[in-house]
Amino acid sequence: MQFNADLGREQAFLRARARATAFNVVSEFLLPATDDLAARLNLGEVERDLMTAAETLGIDAAPLLAHVCRLRESGRAEIDEERMQTFGPTLGQAHPPYSTEYEADSGFRKEQELADIGGFYAAWGVTLADDVHERADHFGIEADFLAFMALKEAIALIEAGASEVELVRSAIQRFAGQYVAPGAREFAVRLDSGCLFAPVASLLVALLNGLTPAGDLPRRRVVTLPVLA
Repeated sequence: MQFNADLGREQAFLRARARATAFNVVSEFLLPATDDLAARLNLGEVERDLMTAAETLGIDAAPLLAHVCRLRESGRAEIDEERMQTFGPTLGQAHPPYSTEYEADSGFRKEQELADIGGFYAAWGVTLADDVHERADHFGIEADFLAFMALKEAIALIEAGASEVELVRSAIQRFAGQYVAPGAREFAVRLDSGCLFAPVASLLVALLNGLTPAGDLPRRRVVTLPVLA
């Protein structure tokens, strides 16, 4: 999944579009469930999106697909219940869905990173909708932004020159590597393997691994949170 200058534009376009699709699915599940997600599940759209993206990108979406097939009938109610069980006031402290919560430094550093993330969004013309009641560092918000940026890459590959494509790609890699990937990897490790959100987090990590190889990340940033009994 890593960027490759030798890829033909058509293939690169298809991969960028597939990343946008997959990041969108991650965002749909990590943010509070909506009627739109329930409808997409019922119509089989989420399943088709995942299968197409996984095939194009060469990633394993089978664990999440198993949950998606199960949720076609139960839908939003079950997602809401699992969200409360996973990210409720007590249990959620062990695996918060916020990237800056895995920052080893405390205080000003976290506040600065939150401001930086918001600034990154603003630089690309993105603001949080009024009905979104989450912090800018929520993994669902960050995944939605990466979906948006992947679409910008796809459009640039069709309509713009090499310099414009590289500008978008550099921004994607910087945002993913500096702000999202370190915490996301710890987040995925912390989740119970049997819960719905574990394969969602694993898919997020797989997508990020294609943009920011693990060896390139400043792992000193990440703190391992204590397990709550």
